[in-house]
Amino acid sequence: MPAAKRVMLCWIGNTDLKAAAGNIAVGLGPIAQAVESLQFEEIHLISNFPQVQAAAYKEWLQPRSTGFITVHERKLSGPTEFGEIYEAVVSVIEAVQSKGKRDIRLTYHLSPGTPAMAAVWLLLAKTRFPAELIESSQAAGVRKVTIPFDISVDFLPDLSQKPDEQLERLMQGLSPAAPEFEAIIHRSSVMKRVVAKARRVALRSVPVLIEGES
Repeated sequence: MPAAKRVMLCWIGNTDLKAAAGNIAVGLGPIAQAVESLQFEEIHLISNFPQVQAAAYKEWLQPRSTGFITVHERKLSGPTEFGEIYEAVVSVIEAVQSKGKRDIRLTYHLSPGTPAMAAVWLLLAKTRFPAELIESSQAAGVRKVTIPFDISVDFLPDLSQKPDEQLERLMQGLSPAAPEFEAIIHRSSVMKRVVAKARRVALRSVPVLIEGES
């Protein structure tokens, strides 16, 4: 029986683009480090960057891997929008799995992209779409990530019982209650992100520069 195909999925991160642009300070970047260290038959890159940047990165990466590289364009309103990140990742995983009847072994690379993106990979790996998790750095190289507890048993049932508003505050890193911000009337997603940032900053005693029109 043939071995399962190894398939890596990850976001393209800023560090990866800097590596492709020749910034020696960042080395190869997380993605290139992984594909040079581990053998993958397929590499699926998810990109929130302009198409020309993603295409240029793919061209730079391909000679460093023997696997087939595919770029999936997924636009986000922000790189920390958990709901959008989740939907984007799930759509790519489902597309990868739907490519005929085949045995594949999924690997999610946590290092490229934002912490919110890494969190979504971790949750999916332990629940809906089981997978191996890896991370990489210039100092430690590429290594497998081992979670010391079963997040699907110990964490998710607890999380699912919390009210939606409480979950939203947790994901945004907000304080449990912030009544002083309730008087700010807004509807747009842009203003929602501004208020969320203000609530996070309000917890600290730091100077803040406010720019733009009143």
